[in-house]
Formats: sequence, C-alpha cells, structure tokens
Amino acid sequence: MRGKAFIDTNVLVYLQSATDAGKRDVSRRAIDALDCVCSTQVLSELANVLVRKAKIPHDRVGEIIDGTVQACDLAVVTHATVQNALRIAKENVLGVYDSLIVASALESGCEYLVSEDLTDGQRIEGKLTIVNVYAHPEFFD
Repeated sequence: MRGKAFIDTNVLVYLQSATDAGKRDVSRRAIDALDCVCSTQVLSELANVLVRKAKIPHDRVGEIIDGTVQACDLAVVTHATVQNALRIAKENVLGVYDSLIVASALESGCEYLVSEDLTDGQRIEGKLTIVNVYAHPEFFD
C-alpha cells in the first residue's frame, strides 16, 4: 500500500467503464493498493454520472455506491468543509467543487488526491499531492 489517498469521482467512474479497459484496470489497482477515502460529494457525483451518462439502472448504481463505501472511508462534507473549500479555491485558483474535494482530502489526512481532472503533481498546503495515476502507472510500484 502506497498511502492514504482521496479518490476523485473520475477514478470511480472509470472503475465502471465498459469501454476503457486500461483506465478501468488502473482504477482497480488504485482502489486495491491505496488506503482510500472518498466523500459524500464524490458519492453524489458518482451516482449522477452513472445514472445520467452511463445509463446504469438506479438499483445497480446503489450497489456500486455500497461497494465504494466498503472500499473507501467516507468523509462527510460539512459546513466547515465548505468554508475551508472557499478559502482553498481563492488561494489556489480552483473551482468550488474541486476545492471541496481538496478540502475533504485535507480534512481526512490524505497524502494524495488521485484525480485525472486536477493538476498532476500540484502540492496543496504542503500536505496533499495530486496524482494522475493514468499518467503515472509507476505510482503503484
């Protein structure tokens, strides 16, 4: 295991991909190799994408959400998380939703934020490193 890592929504979406076996496999490796954390925001985003874009039936999405919570610790987005996210957004020129992910990762004590959507290698507050595992498959070595 490489360390405690917050898993962004895109990684969990790729885990369900029927068309991109490469990213699906890397996502599975990430979930298996890391001490994973996701947030209530990530679960909501995942459910939305799987139902609306992937057209997965609601019951199956519920099962996927249950499996995600079994594989990852769950961080609850609170009022304090939102306030922290607003500060992070301003200081790091990030969108509010991305900053909520960052704030949740920091509050959870994660070393890494695994995401394809944020800037690979960026360090936030000297504590959190963003890693695009699709660009760095050696991350698991």
